[in-house]
Amino acid sequence: MAQENALQRTGRFQKAKDRLQSAVTHLEEAIQNAQLGDAEERVSALEAEIQDLKLKNTNLISVNKKISGSLDKIIGNLQSTLKK
Repeated sequence: MAQENALQRTGRFQKAKDRLQSAVTHLEEAIQNAQLGDAEERVSALEAEIQDLKLKNTNLISVNKKISGSLDKIIGNLQSTLKK
């Protein structure tokens, strides 16, 4: 009888251990999937930010060219005025 009880307890412990291991495995998979999802979201957000920064950079280049042209004209006018 005592041996039977010990075997039953061992069986219950083994089942509990198996269930616990299964739960841990499921949690690890869920964490990994969540991290992959987070990574994909971060990559997507970073790609959008890169596109936004490229657009801003293009706009700044255009503004820079306009200002540079205006400054060149002003410098030319000042030089010509000083020569007179």
